[in-house]
Amino acid sequence: MSALKPNKINFLDGLKEDAKREKSRKRKGGKHLWFLAACLLVILAASGYYAFQIYYVLGNEMEASAAYIGDEERQREYAEAEAVRAARDSLAAEARNLRNALESIESYPDLDRETYGVLAEAAAGQVSIEALSFSAARGVAAVSGSCEGPLQASAYAGNLRRSGSFADVDYYGYESGTGGYVFQVYCYMTLPGGEADE
Repeated sequence: MSALKPNKINFLDGLKEDAKREKSRKRKGGKHLWFLAACLLVILAASGYYAFQIYYVLGNEMEASAAYIGDEERQREYAEAEAVRAARDSLAAEARNLRNALESIESYPDLDRETYGVLAEAAAGQVSIEALSFSAARGVAAVSGSCEGPLQASAYAGNLRRSGSFADVDYYGYESGTGGYVFQVYCYMTLPGGEADE
């Protein structure tokens, strides 16, 4: 058997070195904590400064703004400006309504020279037009006439229909009058909506 060699391990030296390493590690960890505490302090100081700015500096500006807005002179000026704006809007709406009404009125049929010509030409010398009334809103020309015989009155209504100038022509017959016959014919013009008002 071989002889055992003596172990040259010194446990006491190993324990001393472990204690030194532990102490060094604690010192390094403490330095990290101090660094984190310093960063936290800087962040808190910046937050405090920002809060100070908001509370005092901006607070003073907000108070000045509130005083400006709450000033009776400013409120009166604002109320006057709002009244002028409301009056302007009202006038603009009224002007728009008047323009629309004018366009509507201008779109209604008119008893113009051409229409008078059609009414006179259809008479063909056989009928006398005694009276003529016109409703632009309804687009109706009412013709009262006289003639010597009943066939002439119906021929007049037929001539008006064939002229193509009216959407529709109504003739309800004749009556015996002084020195001949009297009749009425209703000529319907096309309204803005595209239909005759009957």
